Amino acid sequence: VAIGYVLGKVFRTEAIYDALLEGFLKTDGVAKKGIKEKYTLTVRPGSPAANKEVHDLLLPWSTIITNLSREGKENIVPSGETVLLAGDVLTVETETDDREATLSELTAIAGSQEDV
Repeated sequence: VAIGYVLGKVFRTEAIYDALLEGFLKTDGVAKKGIKEKYTLTVRPGSPAANKEVHDLLLPWSTIITNLSREGKENIVPSGETVLLAGDVLTVETETDDREATLSELTAIAGSQEDV
């Protein structure tokens, strides 16, 4: 999975996952009026995301986890089968027309971000 980002850097092109996300966001109708957002969230112990595979999460529409940092390991590109652990720091990209509602949905999944 990370090979797409490496090849993008080597050939100075857009990483395939970014291009796919862009295409996905354009085809679902949200991109016409939405704002592209990027969030950093920490998976909290006991949250719905803790100990779950990415594909089992009910993420908001047009949302993808683009990066994961875990215990000093950065730039992990998660797949649908990646199990999220408490303490994982996620970079999440989405396109929305209601930033507050989207952030509320994401924090309901990852857990409160107030003391992170």
